[in-house]
Amino acid sequence: MPKLWITMAGPAGIGKSTLADGITGDLWRQGSPVEAFGEEELFTRAEFAVVAEGFRTGHYAGASQFEDAYGAWLAKLPDEGVGVMDWSPAGMVGDLPWALADRPGYVSHLRTVAAMVRQRVIMFELKGPVGLAVERAAAERGEDWLVRYDKVARAAGHRQPERLARIGAWAERHGVATAGEIQAAREAGWSVHAIDATRSPAEVRAQAIGVIEAWSEDHQ
Repeated sequence: MPKLWITMAGPAGIGKSTLADGITGDLWRQGSPVEAFGEEELFTRAEFAVVAEGFRTGHYAGASQFEDAYGAWLAKLPDEGVGVMDWSPAGMVGDLPWALADRPGYVSHLRTVAAMVRQRVIMFELKGPVGLAVERAAAERGEDWLVRYDKVARAAGHRQPERLARIGAWAERHGVATAGEIQAAREAGWSVHAIDATRSPAEVRAQAIGVIEAWSEDHQ
């Protein structure tokens, strides 16, 4: 398998991390050099120090700084390696001021990022009701997840009496932005595949692995 970059998009709690973990395990068992990159690791990986500092301070990194960080990470992957993210570079910058102010520049950034692996980027768009995603994530991930996303929802101005309602309202609004980010990825030439995330984790993973295997056959 040539070097491949797998990313995820979808509402909070829809199962991006679960799918990323499952794909990573399956590819590893098949003998592929694979590296998982969780969203929170952006703040701990040396290649992303400038990007992380920008998020901490609100002085956000520009497109070229993100591109430098991705390039440094990808350079460490073997030629036959697979990088698996439970997030997406499209979503990471989609709501930053420079991306919102300059959509053609935002799409150009995504095109540049994909070119680092010769357009060998797969984005899985996990689809399912936002309410289901929030309820499932709350049940599976517990209080830490609820506290984290309630903080995000409150910061975005949601003031519903119930915590799950606040998170759900934020997730609904965030979903509109996510749709725009997915469209930008398509415009940049990314290979975007919808995944029915309402199925069991095993079925969701099987859908994704089928896409990866078909892609591999087409790119031998």
